[in-house]
Amino acid sequence: MKRAFPLILTVIPFIATAAEHAGRFKPEIMLLFALINFALFAGILVKLTGRKLSSFFYARERAIVEEFEKYQHTYEDAEREIAFLRRKVDGLPAEKKQLMETYERQAIHLYDDIMNNARIQAEFIQKEAERTLRDETDRCRANIVSDFIASLLAELKTRAGSLDESARRALVREFDRLTARPG
Repeated sequence: MKRAFPLILTVIPFIATAAEHAGRFKPEIMLLFALINFALFAGILVKLTGRKLSSFFYARERAIVEEFEKYQHTYEDAEREIAFLRRKVDGLPAEKKQLMETYERQAIHLYDDIMNNARIQAEFIQKEAERTLRDETDRCRANIVSDFIASLLAELKTRAGSLDESARRALVREFDRLTARPG
């Protein structure tokens, strides 16, 4: 009986096709034969290819789900990266302000260091100039005094020869007193 039923189902389409060509059945019955024919065809397909088709569709579904999950993870990673970059971009004005303040402080310290070094060098140059000026002034004063005394002595010697001895001694004493030299 189990084998007879599939045999009957297989023969019905042939009978329906032969009857259709002979024109014996109504269109509703022909539709029923077509449906039975389709059901048999679908049943045979399912019986012969059911496991292969189900495993194919299962594998395809798994591949699609895995690919979707991979893209979902990639999308979530991209969203996290975008959020991170947005936070960085949002923090740029504060970071810029902080950097500007840092460089401004460094510039002030550098300016102070440069000015202090310049002040120290200027003081050193001023002291050197004052020392050189004092030394040159002392040297010139000594030269002038020495030249003046030498010319004065020369003049006194020439005039002393024309003076008498007491006047000459008085003149030498006066000279020593003026030059603060002991007599």
